[in-house]
Amino acid sequence: MEIKVVKLHPKATFERKTEGSVGYDIAAAIDGTVRFAPGDIKLIPTGIIVEPPEDHYFDLALRSSMPKKGFAIPNGFGAIDLDYRGEVCIWLQNITTEYKQILPGERIGQLILRPAIFAEVKFVSRKELSETKRGEGGFGHTGR
Repeated sequence: MEIKVVKLHPKATFERKTEGSVGYDIAAAIDGTVRFAPGDIKLIPTGIIVEPPEDHYFDLALRSSMPKKGFAIPNGFGAIDLDYRGEVCIWLQNITTEYKQILPGERIGQLILRPAIFAEVKFVSRKELSETKRGEGGFGHTGR
């Protein structure tokens, strides 16, 4: 299996740091420091374009150290579709009450390769759904 990667910027990275790492680290491909006021949300380019193997896509996640530094992905999750051929960028939000910054070349995220599974969609009536013990129970129906 092969991943094709286009490097658009000298600060761009796409690498696994250890043999057991499942994610490919990606960095901020920026020429100068990006400053964040408390609550700011900014789109950070990574300087890479990726083409995953056939029938695969990438989950986009923060590096585990980023929340400790005061950053989160505002929507909590990202997916790089298997047919997307644009630059990978990451929305970052400063979740602290202090000013924060991202430096050029700072590793900020990771891409995790996943198989893409597609299913046929069939719209049905509610009566055609199977019965379960849980049924419509949700939002804490099982207690604490």
